[in-house]
Formats: sequence, structure tokens, C-alpha cells
Amino acid sequence: MTGWMVRLLWLVALGSVLVACTGRGPQAPTPAPTPPPVTPTATPSPAATPTPEPTPTVTPTPPVSGYLELSGERASTVVVLDPRDDALYAPTGTTLYRQGERGWERVGPLPGPGVPASAPSAPETLYLGDHPPCFQGGEPVTLHRSQDGGASWEALTGVQDVRPLLVLPSDPDTVIGDRCQLVISSDGGETWATFPESAGLTVFDVALDGTTLYGVLTSEGGTTWLVRFDLSDPRQPSAGQRLLEFWGGGAVFAGDDLLVVAEPRGVHMSRDGGMSWVFSRTGLEEVTISVDPRTESIPPDELARGYGLRAIAADPADPQHLWLGTVRGLYESQDGGTTWQPVARVPEVEISDIAVARGGGLLYLRTPDGIFVLPA
Repeated sequence: MTGWMVRLLWLVALGSVLVACTGRGPQAPTPAPTPPPVTPTATPSPAATPTPEPTPTVTPTPPVSGYLELSGERASTVVVLDPRDDALYAPTGTTLYRQGERGWERVGPLPGPGVPASAPSAPETLYLGDHPPCFQGGEPVTLHRSQDGGASWEALTGVQDVRPLLVLPSDPDTVIGDRCQLVISSDGGETWATFPESAGLTVFDVALDGTTLYGVLTSEGGTTWLVRFDLSDPRQPSAGQRLLEFWGGGAVFAGDDLLVVAEPRGVHMSRDGGMSWVFSRTGLEEVTISVDPRTESIPPDELARGYGLRAIAADPADPQHLWLGTVRGLYESQDGGTTWQPVARVPEVEISDIAVARGGGLLYLRTPDGIFVLPA
């Protein structure tokens, strides 16, 4: 045999031995893996826009008779800017509250004593101040002003001992005040001037009817006058005209062509701007006196039981319907003041102020124990 044939036979024999040792033949190619089936993804439907829940309507709680309590304290007074609406502000001691759709909410602390005064044309502007007892002296009281509804206050530099009584609806910079005489400011309380005919006279009450101001002013001896002032130009109020004279202070209401004055003997009513008067004491015998103290002595039994008519107000829906705050409870008249009857639902305590609200449907009565709320 030739050499190349011998080498070929040797290679064949060697391959047989390797196959026998490994037990495996030639490897078949591994097939490519079959990809898993693709599950189609569904396209999501657009999410439905949720329908917003309707805003709940806040229904005011019907008022009930009783004292007005705010955060556990009784309100000392209220501020009603328009008798067609409800009270807007109420102080309790040293804290001011404001009423909104959801009821009374705390505004903040008051900077000093007094009753806030404001006007419907500028309810965010408030004036707050007071004075010591007239002719007795005492610590001076600074006048404060707020222009953000009582959230903050500024002390008016150099202005002291002024009790704001009312703010002109047509001009919130014009303020009527009590400084142990009737005073007026036409620059937002910065400066004050004394009304003509009011120097030395104590202010018991005031009422505004349009541009006409009525004041109940009393001398140190007790003689009292109802005085009328013209405020057509608040910077120069006219000299006062005395319309009625009596004794012992009193209260006044003016509006709807009706002028009513309450004094210790009873009630005077005028339908012609104070040119003529009708007097009545009918139904008020237990809270008034029967004589004119300028000419007669008050009977001892009347002195012992006490007397006094402190405040008067009218129903905006019916000017014949009047209310009278007295030394012992509330009285009302359905005939324009000719006859009076006590209101049994009110405690027999002194009522020094009447604030009419909700178109005559609600009364806020100031008493020594706080504000008494009365659905009319």
C-alpha cells in the first residue's frame, strides 16, 4: 500500500473510536425558538369625566328667641347696616364677629371699648370708640378705624373720647359722634367739629332721615330738646332747630314720614316733620311717669317701680308697627303709637337699643345681659 492510503485508513479508524467514546453523533442545528403568541392589547376607552357634586346650598337656621352666644360668649351688641338684611357685625367683650352665609365667624380682637359704626355703602369701614362718663372724667379712649372689616385697626392720632353713633350711607367718611356733645367728622374721623346748638348738651339718641339729622340733647339740669339739623352739606351742618322740649332724655325714630320721640312720660308722634305732635301714654302706664318733673314732683310709687323709655324702632314693612324698649321689657304698637302692649316673649329687663333686621322679621334687643334675639 502506498503511504497516503495508510494515513487515510488511520484517520477513519480514529473517528470511529471517538464516536464510540462520546456516544453522540453530529449535532443537529438548534431550531430558532418560536416567539410566544402576541396577545393584542385593547385600547382603553376614554375615562368618563366625573360629574361634580352640586355645591350645597346653605340655608340659614331659623332664628329662635334667646340670647345671642358666639363661642360661648354673649354678644354685647350688633351692627345692622340695612334693616332689610341681617346683622353683619357683633362684638362679644373684646372680640369681633362677622356673619356670613355659614353663620357667625370670628374676625379678631377689638382694640378698645365701644360699639362699631359703619354704613351699607362701605361695610368694610368701621369706627370704634367711646368716652368716659360726661362731666365726671376718666381715662381717655382712643378712636380707632378699620378699613378691612375689623381684621386690622389703626388708632387715629390725637382723636380721643368720641363715641361713633352713625355713618352717613351716602358718604362713609362722614361720621356723627358723641363727645358729650354732638360732633361730626367729614374726613373719616381725623378731625371733628361740634354741631351748632349742641355745645354743653348730652347726647341721648340720634336718627337720620335722608340728609336730616334729629338729635335728643339734654342739659345738665335734665331739660331735653329734639333738635333738627340739615346735613345737605356735611362740612357745614345748619344751625339746629328745636322741635320739642321735655324732661329726662329719650329716644327718637325718623323715617317714612313718621317722627316719633319717646320720653319718660310717653310717646310723641308727628307726621309733618315735627311741626305738630300727638302724645300717647296708653298702655305704657307701668313704665312711664304721670307728671312733668319740671312742674311737679314724681309720685313716690312711680319712683319706686322705676320708669323710662330707652329705644324706639319701626317695622320697615309696616310703619304703623312700632317697637319700644323700656326699663322693663319690650312694648309694641300696631296703630302708629296710639296704644301699646307688652311683648310677653321678652324678659322684663331694660332694653336700651333695638336693631331691626330681615325686613322686620327679626329684632336684636340690647339688654344688660347681652343681645336678645326675637323673631318678630
